[in-house]
Amino acid sequence: GAAFGRTWQGFVIREDGSTTTVDVSVRTVPIDGEMLSVTLLRDITEQVRAESALRQRLAMDELVTSVSSEFLGLPPEQTDQAVERALARVTAFIGGDRANISVLDDAHGTMRCTHEWMAPGLASVEGFVIDGSDAGERWWMQHMRRIDPIRLANVADEIPPQAGSAREWLLARGLRSLIAVPIVQHGSVRGAVTCTSHGQLRSIGDDAVSLLRIVGELCFGALSHARSQHALVASEARKAAILESALDCIVSMAAQGGVTEFNPAAEAAFGWS
Repeated sequence: GAAFGRTWQGFVIREDGSTTTVDVSVRTVPIDGEMLSVTLLRDITEQVRAESALRQRLAMDELVTSVSSEFLGLPPEQTDQAVERALARVTAFIGGDRANISVLDDAHGTMRCTHEWMAPGLASVEGFVIDGSDAGERWWMQHMRRIDPIRLANVADEIPPQAGSAREWLLARGLRSLIAVPIVQHGSVRGAVTCTSHGQLRSIGDDAVSLLRIVGELCFGALSHARSQHALVASEARKAAILESALDCIVSMAAQGGVTEFNPAAEAAFGWS
């Protein structure tokens, strides 16, 4: 009796074994002087799918915003840890157990893994180098250079024979599924971000590729900024060392004519500090 007048969701198993999501409602209607119960089913499969996709998209946007916000104003010495946290979050979102960033070295035709996050118990691949001179690894590099993501729901069944050594390396480590997405900065491929799983990734669709691309580029941008900051600090330190140790007088002046810097030799010679 409690079901009468209510609506709830259920599933109908079709003849081919697939399921259809339905709204189920039970009503009583008078027929020929009798009150009979009537069950109404309304197919809401597409509605549920659209709502799920919307929730997924909102969650993805929230993740991207959170990662981007963490990198804003981040001290350079904290960048590596922030990148690892970003990789951990995107891996959890996609349903993998490892994610890493590799940086392209155009001069040597290689790509080196510089940062990674991995689930407990997995061996690190940080420092691993993909060598474009190897036929199998060249297959991987060519995909990245063409800005052509690699999506494999089942590595053993889907990776092509021409992948050669790359195929052997992936299978030897028991990887079942993966996504590899090129990182592009200013129109040039600079590296790749990869998410892998020993089980089944939750998604290898366009949303997963888009998420990896955005997070990969955010991470690469943050790492580039940190390197620039470190280089600036090192340059200023070298400049200071030269000024301090020079025997000649060095005086720096602004365009307006004011003195901005004296070295010790100039202080001793002119009596100003």
